[in-house]
Amino acid sequence: MVIKRTGISLPEEVLDQIDRLISKLNIPSRSRAISEAIMRYVTDWSWLLEEEEKKVMGALTILYDHTARDIMGRLTKIQHHYLDEIVTSVHVHVTHDTCLEVIIVKGAISRIRSLVNEFEKISGIKCVRFALTGIQ
Repeated sequence: MVIKRTGISLPEEVLDQIDRLISKLNIPSRSRAISEAIMRYVTDWSWLLEEEEKKVMGALTILYDHTARDIMGRLTKIQHHYLDEIVTSVHVHVTHDTCLEVIIVKGAISRIRSLVNEFEKISGIKCVRFALTGIQ
């Protein structure tokens, strides 16, 4: 693999945090740490570059405040709308107010992208993460 140089600008606080992580994780250099982070980003999002109807499978992880107004109803309604794509789900109570939902999905990229977008619109969702891979 050919390595090319590039430059980036980062807020000082972010760079300080990267340096602390580099030290804690024994990563040999900033360049290596940033390169690994970018490769993870590319891996996480590269499925978006595939054909809309290509099949993917993976897990969506949703952390949310279950006390937020009608969040449970909205989550359930969305999941019912995507019955063909949702294989199964697991619900975990993290704290008194916070829940974690892990949803296993399988389907066309266009439908999974739409499902992720629906979850991201809901007020009370703290984060939506996903790990997807092509299956065709």
